[in-house]
Amino acid sequence: MAKTKTRLKVAKEAIQIHGLLRGSWLSLCRLGRCHPLHPGGYDPVPPPMQRETSKTCMGVEAAVQPKPAPPERR
Repeated sequence: MAKTKTRLKVAKEAIQIHGLLRGSWLSLCRLGRCHPLHPGGYDPVPPPMQRETSKTCMGVEAAVQPKPAPPERR
């Protein structure tokens, strides 16, 4: 028998990869697919979305804002 991850382990992984909000949403969607009529199969946590981010206070990711051009000197 193949070793499978529990719903809790997958939820923790989703929150670690995607953060609290998106990870929780992905976990709820996965729980919604847990019923006898779902065909099942391999359902991994999706990879993080690629975007420019910068780590801020306490490791929370924030979108990088472009810096304004410095004023010209004469």
